[in-house]
Amino acid sequence: MAQSQKVPEDGYQLVATSVEQSISEILLPFKLTAISIAKDKRPFNEHVFFDIFLKTASSFTQSLCELLAKGLRTTTQLPEIKGTPTSTLAPRIRQEVFAKLDAVLAQYIQVVNVLGVRYTETSSTSAALTGAVVGKILGGNQSRGDTYAVIGGLLGAAQAKAEKKTIEQQARLAAFYAIQSYLKELEHLPESLLDFGVALVYGSNVDFNTQARTLQSIENGVLPRIRKCSDLVTFFTQAKTTAARHQEIDGDKGLIRFLLIGLSAFIIILLIGGVDIVPTFLVGVLCLSAILFYRYRTMRAQPANEESSSIREQILKISDGI
Repeated sequence: MAQSQKVPEDGYQLVATSVEQSISEILLPFKLTAISIAKDKRPFNEHVFFDIFLKTASSFTQSLCELLAKGLRTTTQLPEIKGTPTSTLAPRIRQEVFAKLDAVLAQYIQVVNVLGVRYTETSSTSAALTGAVVGKILGGNQSRGDTYAVIGGLLGAAQAKAEKKTIEQQARLAAFYAIQSYLKELEHLPESLLDFGVALVYGSNVDFNTQARTLQSIENGVLPRIRKCSDLVTFFTQAKTTAARHQEIDGDKGLIRFLLIGLSAFIIILLIGGVDIVPTFLVGVLCLSAILFYRYRTMRAQPANEESSSIREQILKISDGI
């Protein structure tokens, strides 16, 4: 009885290693941003984060497809794959596996353009992203199509308004939402990429048990980290909201201080000039009202400070697992 030929695991490990390393790279900006927010008391600058994520996500797919194309050609048992140029195989991998990720990224680029974050594209990346938007992706899967509709709806609603501040606020929310949608799609990447990759290596000789074990190993390593990054995005949004509330309170307190100084000077002038007591009394009432309002704003600032501190602590805690 002939012994069954043992299927080598090189192709499985090739895909696993490539996916794990590349996902670690795309998640790094989340960890670095979290550490920065947790240790820096200054307001969170989401524009910097948006820019870093855009550059990282744009290079992530292109680099991973090229890396896999080279590795699959040297590992494959199929002559037709070995003979396919890397420049041809990489776009094929992108089209077959990364179309949904590219669709979300294309929506994200439209959103951050409103915020002044510009995307420098290569011709191959531009073609892939354009195809993802106009192709069947947005309409082909109803549940995920709804995600893109929400992103577009948020941006479209903002663009219908005339006020620049409202547009930017809605665009920021849409950008955070798009990033979370991207991370959600990223969770499906290991399975899709492993399935497609080992098929190019082994053809009909794929060992499905080995493939299943490899997938389980990859997902155990990357899925918890991806989900932690999604949690971080929620806290990034809260950090920005809290910072905006601080700025509002600080602005009110500065105005009140200015009014108090002016009213105090006015009272002194009235008293020195021997002016009637009634206007002086009225000015005094205004001063007292300003003082009480200042105290109210100061007391209101205390919970905001505590909330900000709590958010920073939670962000730092989550980032430890990435």
